[in-house]
This record gives sequence, structure tokens and C-alpha cells, in this order.
Amino acid sequence: GEYPDEVAGMVLVEASHPEQFTRFAELGVVNEIPDAGIRPVIWMLSHLGSSGRFKGPRYSMPEDVYMTQQAYLPVSSMAWYDESVYAPDTLEQAGRIDDLGDIPLIVLASAKPSSALSADRSQELVNAWIALQTELAGLSTNGELRIFEDAGHYLHDENPDAVIQAVLDVVEAVKSR
Repeated sequence: GEYPDEVAGMVLVEASHPEQFTRFAELGVVNEIPDAGIRPVIWMLSHLGSSGRFKGPRYSMPEDVYMTQQAYLPVSSMAWYDESVYAPDTLEQAGRIDDLGDIPLIVLASAKPSSALSADRSQELVNAWIALQTELAGLSTNGELRIFEDAGHYLHDENPDAVIQAVLDVVEAVKSR
């Protein structure tokens, strides 16, 4: 990486993999990258009179936390859109890093099947996702993969204690080096 002397450890939560679009395309899952030209339309929809129409998933969040999150939707939807547009470039840059040495690295991954797909298809995609996350954990000789079968992609919302514990574990591993 660019900052080996400044990064002591890492926690990756449901992290994108540099080859995820290619690997999932091989399974028939095509990721449509939004056209950058529609950004003004996204802005308009997120700011003008659409309150309450485009709600994100609540998962297990308390109602007050969910309502606060939804209040930021006009801003966060633009960030999501920009992230989607530039994802191929970001993943290409990330793909240049193939070795993190022996820094403490914990990768948290969801293995919760999708209820929108058949059980077999859902398991096939979960297996592909876990394979990608396993590769990310392998970037460090001190990498660890933690799999959560009861949480979806928004693991940080559904199981925040797991994220906190991973951070604490990495901090402890760094201190004991």
C-alpha cells in the first residue's frame, strides 16, 4: 500500500473485492453502473418532494435511529450514487494491492441468504461472496475472516457489536506486537 508506516491494522466490513463485478458476472449477476449524466435527476428526486417515498431498509435499528438515518437520505443518496459511478475505478485501484504483509486484518462478511432468490441460487451467491471475502482476509498473513449467517450486507446496522469487537481485537493485536 501507499502508507505502510501509517496503517497498523484493518477491519473490513462487507468489503468490496476488486474482482467482484467480474466474478458475479460469471454467475449471471450483472452490476449496472449508473450513468454519471443522471446525477442531477437523482439530486432532484432526493431533494424535492420525495420525502417518505424512498426509504432505506430498517433492519434491526431502533425507530429513532432509523428516522434520523432517513432524514439524511437526500445527502446519503448522492454519496451512494457517486460511489456507484466510480466503483470500477475504485476497485481497479484496490486491485493493485495484493499484499498487506502481516498487519492484523479482520474481514467481516455476511452469509445470510437472500429471501428474494431460490435457496439454491442464494446459496450459490453467498458462496461466491464468501470466497471473495476469504481472498481479502488472505491479503495479510495475519488475516482472519468472521462470517455472520444472521446478518445481511448492512452488518454494521444489524450487528454493530461485531464491528466494535473486531476493531477492539485489531487494536489489541496491534498493541501486542
